Amino acid sequence: MNFRQGSRHAGSGSWIPWLFVAFFGVVLAANLTMVWIGYASWTGLVTDRAYDEGLQYDRVLDALERQRRLGWQVEIEAALEHGLDGRLTMRAREADGRPLEGARARVRFVRPTLEGHDFTIELKPRGEGRYAADFTLPLAGVWDLHLELRRGADRFLAVERAVLR
Repeated sequence: MNFRQGSRHAGSGSWIPWLFVAFFGVVLAANLTMVWIGYASWTGLVTDRAYDEGLQYDRVLDALERQRRLGWQVEIEAALEHGLDGRLTMRAREADGRPLEGARARVRFVRPTLEGHDFTIELKPRGEGRYAADFTLPLAGVWDLHLELRRGADRFLAVERAVLR
């Protein structure tokens, strides 16, 4: 018998470095795809004046404290009645539980996932602290309802998330 040392083909292990190159090529392609998808689906800034709003942070804290001292209690309900037409109702109470009367109420519907569909409605008083308005959505789905309730110099803000389908 004749056994020769080193009889294996000299280039048989040369595919292993190419396996590493292929692996990192796949990882790079996946990362570039995710960057492209993220960039293409970006809907824009939340605010154009982030610096200015940051400087007014103390005013925001003061407004929150004034709102807390008011003690107003608010319940919002939005529902679609047929198609994309719906009704928003709000019930507001003073700190002592009496109905909140004589206030102006409006709600801004904000689409959290897509710009360009936001709209605002004014709520009409219906008596005994109830306010209501009809609305028509441009799209069904998730909406943030930004309530602003004013009576004289008093101001109350609240945000509720609603799924309207």
